[in-house]
Amino acid sequence: MHEITHTYGVGTSSNWAYPFVQNSIFVGSNAVAKIQEFDGSSATISTGGSHFWPYGLNYNSKWSTANGDKHAQIVWAMVQDGL
Repeated sequence: MHEITHTYGVGTSSNWAYPFVQNSIFVGSNAVAKIQEFDGSSATISTGGSHFWPYGLNYNSKWSTANGDKHAQIVWAMVQDGL
């Protein structure tokens, strides 16, 4: 599931670097709204290279059904932002 997000542009789209990632934070309005829905109004999506967290499923230990669902919703929000 993690790897397929790269085909949607996570870490691979020219938009990943700009305009949607600023100071290692993803700033697309749909994705920001989604992470804040999950984790509160101060929550952010951090980025590094071609990955994001939380809910990026960057390690097998991060997998759970709930995290997988949140991962899919965040990636879809990133796509809606224009990723």
